[in-house]
Amino acid sequence: MTLLNAKLKVRDWERLNVLVESDWDWNLAAEILRTTREKLRRQWRQTMRKNVIEALSSLGISEESLEKHDD
Repeated sequence: MTLLNAKLKVRDWERLNVLVESDWDWNLAAEILRTTREKLRRQWRQTMRKNVIEALSSLGISEESLEKHDD
């Protein structure tokens, strides 16, 4: 996670960090981020996921680690 911090925009890093810290509990993460679950999921699908995959790729890490969270 620390390596991703340098590769992601601040807003993506904050959202991803909250998701990881909340063990991918979308409702809890949305509450912490003061948004709705639907909005957070939409942000994940539309921008965050792509940015995280690009950051992982630049670090030589495959995106397979995200697949179980992309439902």
